[in-house]
Amino acid sequence: MASPRIYLDHNASSPLRPEAEAAMIGALKQHGNASSVHGEGRAARRLVEDAREQVAGLVGCQPAEVVFTSGATEANCAALGRGWDVVYMAPSEHESVLAPVRGSGARVVELAVDQDGIVDVQGIAGGDLPTTSVGQRALLTLQMANNETGVCQNVAAGAALAREHATCVHTDAVQACGRVITDFSAIGADLMSVSSHKIGGPMGVGALIVRDGLARPALIQGGGQERRRRAGTENVAAIAGFGAAAVAAKAELDAEMTRL
Repeated sequence: MASPRIYLDHNASSPLRPEAEAAMIGALKQHGNASSVHGEGRAARRLVEDAREQVAGLVGCQPAEVVFTSGATEANCAALGRGWDVVYMAPSEHESVLAPVRGSGARVVELAVDQDGIVDVQGIAGGDLPTTSVGQRALLTLQMANNETGVCQNVAAGAALAREHATCVHTDAVQACGRVITDFSAIGADLMSVSSHKIGGPMGVGALIVRDGLARPALIQGGGQERRRRAGTENVAAIAGFGAAAVAAKAELDAEMTRL
């Protein structure tokens, strides 16, 4: 008799939650386009907007700040790939952060990481951020939790420091979301990337959280979807599954995640 397998690779992808599967199956029965004004379209739109509220509830932001994407890699590329003159980041960031920053044309300032994998926030205060010139669009990107080591950064402290130097803040919260309390508003970030399949939702969907009032170029042009921030017909079933997974993950945060 074969021994049962124990799956321990949740940092790569968590198994699909039953709640997410049920939400996706229900959404697949909706054949309307979420941008259409007829009844079928409005029903699909309701699924998308319900999921937007559910994801916002998990990450502590306003629903209007949630921009659905094809995943966290797209969210990171959209946040980091253009529009900045200076980007401050550590070499311990995920490749989906490192690559778009290095290809963006921005001046990259590499931040020191100590032997425990912690970015030296006081070291930033001591020399790096104040070098930003007046009028430059500067960004600090600071990973909330590392995908390989599990090391958590104090993003709120980094954000507070960055604001003193008129620097925007992005955080890759993929590995933290659903495992520790992730409160976008309290952290003080301007941009945050999250993923569905890390919390038991479907693959191929994520979100970029964009602080209300922050002007950013459209992720994709060619339509009015996502308040003209990302054109293209929404993947309603995947988004619905993401929303259901967000609700389940939030319910587990206080009890189950603390135990783990």
